[in-house]
Amino acid sequence: MYPLTHQATHGGFASSYQVARWVPSTQVETMWTLPHGDNLGCGQLPPSSLSSFIVTDSMGNSYFPAYNSSQTKLERLNPSTNLFTEWDIPALACASFDFNDSSNNFYLTEYSLGNGSIESFNPSTNTLTEWSMNSTICHPSIMDSTDTIYGSGYYNGASTICKFIPSTNTITSWPVSGGNLASDSSGNIFFSTSGPDQTYQIGDLSTSTNTVTEWTIPSNISPGSQMTVDSSDNVFFTCSNGFCRFVPSTGIFTQWIGVSIGGYDLKATPQGITFSGYSSGKIS
Repeated sequence: MYPLTHQATHGGFASSYQVARWVPSTQVETMWTLPHGDNLGCGQLPPSSLSSFIVTDSMGNSYFPAYNSSQTKLERLNPSTNLFTEWDIPALACASFDFNDSSNNFYLTEYSLGNGSIESFNPSTNTLTEWSMNSTICHPSIMDSTDTIYGSGYYNGASTICKFIPSTNTITSWPVSGGNLASDSSGNIFFSTSGPDQTYQIGDLSTSTNTVTEWTIPSNISPGSQMTVDSSDNVFFTCSNGFCRFVPSTGIFTQWIGVSIGGYDLKATPQGITFSGYSSGKIS
């Protein structure tokens, strides 16, 4: 465990990178520009290489990694006040926020050691706690409502979906090939996958029964690299030219065309769907 340096709180400045929020019910998009010309992600890995960027707390604040020419940081955006808060992290670290637990500790994957270690960040004490992990076995992606971590990886040469419990440091794997993981209120793990016939599917892994259910995505929809599940257990994911929604209870897919999303990250919050991106000064 080691402390982070708390930097400053300030308003936004001109930059090419933004954090954005989209509300499906009103189809309203709001964007905030990162301060000081900061970049999303870190110097070692570009945004598109990181599994996840942004997490939100119960108050709707968003947390994400950022960097400039001299420092890698953790940043927080308060959308109610439009203020950013920064914490410096070690110069060699390259982190992506993945999830936050029921105690409001934020978990991130740290790449500076090359082993995909998991760290928890406590914003109240500005400290990080680290667990070493071999990223080729289980790469963390999400945390469910019981504070259990899930990810994708490999075991005996086969693709897997895996479970990691920080309190016991144990890993469980299922022989399922899938990415873009998200969990619902019952602890089911949704993922996207593709078949040999060039079709795409949404999959549902029941961790209690070890069964998988799959739905074929309509041929006019090309899924992107991000997925999230809202409080009603609707599955949202990035897709060609916008957002898509899948309702497991009905099997219905809905697509919104023209939403200006960069596609780096996607999170469902009570305030709407939050995402981050980059395109010459605007999300697109």
